[in-house]
Amino acid sequence: MLRQGAVLDVTALEALALRGLADRVGVHSGAALSPDEIGYEEFLPRPAGGGVSGLPLRGFVWPQLCWRRLETIGNGWHEIRSAIRNYRKESVAPGMIWSENSAGERFAVLACDWVLPHAYRARQLREALEWTARQMLPAVAEPTAPCLWPVVNRTVDGGWILSLLNGSTDTLHTVPLRLSPELAQLEFARLNDDGKWTAIARPQSTEYTVSATLAPLEYLVLGAGIESK
Repeated sequence: MLRQGAVLDVTALEALALRGLADRVGVHSGAALSPDEIGYEEFLPRPAGGGVSGLPLRGFVWPQLCWRRLETIGNGWHEIRSAIRNYRKESVAPGMIWSENSAGERFAVLACDWVLPHAYRARQLREALEWTARQMLPAVAEPTAPCLWPVVNRTVDGGWILSLLNGSTDTLHTVPLRLSPELAQLEFARLNDDGKWTAIARPQSTEYTVSATLAPLEYLVLGAGIESK
């Protein structure tokens, strides 16, 4: 099950440790962080062009939410992908660690037992999934639209269906996507209200922007590699 690597929260890490697999993952879960140690999470590497790269966490520290002190073990490769800092800006512990063992198995470990729903966590998890899988996800929203939520499915004949929901409180006037090389080679169509497909501009690269206006909680359905009718 772990041969292809995995993205783990701290609860999954501790479960694997009980099965004697901590050395394989290369990360150990230590003591819980106290509320005074948890100020904000700084995401690494910092976003290109500057801007805010940390999320205040104190408001998310509920009794059922536990942050653990992650430590690297073994001789494998490790990289810290986020850091927990207190409000004195002192680094307290890693928030996420990437680890690769000598067998080439990759693991991304989150120091928390719950995934916080916000834009930077989505970016962090997307990068972790692509790194462990060694391939791009089929379609993701660009950082300029952090609350655009794509749901991707395959059709029985091998086509792709992309459902895109605007989860923000603002209206989107364009839909910026990043496609895998496979999807970027396909013809695209948009699903109309009458249930029929209308062909739209074909992607010129993996960066693909669709001209569409989406109000808050409105969705757009695209098809790739399907027959337009």
